[in-house]
Amino acid sequence: MSETIRHIVRRAILELLADIGGRHNDAELKLLLQPMGHRVSGREIRADLQQLCDERLVALEAVGGYLIAEITEDGRDCAEGNLVAPGVYRHRVMR
Repeated sequence: MSETIRHIVRRAILELLADIGGRHNDAELKLLLQPMGHRVSGREIRADLQQLCDERLVALEAVGGYLIAEITEDGRDCAEGNLVAPGVYRHRVMR
């Protein structure tokens, strides 16, 4: 998958988290991205979540076999377009 698409998927993840209460697991996020046209593997979603964590846009917690992502204040700002972050598409992708 191209790096541009990865940036768009990361932005979509932040927007989803912001819209659905701020916290969700990797498997559900993968399912929620599919109707938006983002077909990603479990490996890709976990890598994207790790990238977002490295930029301090989400906090991650491993619970059982899942990776739980919780959006941070910077992540919300990025999802709202108030903060530009490396590796994340700059414009809204869900609306």
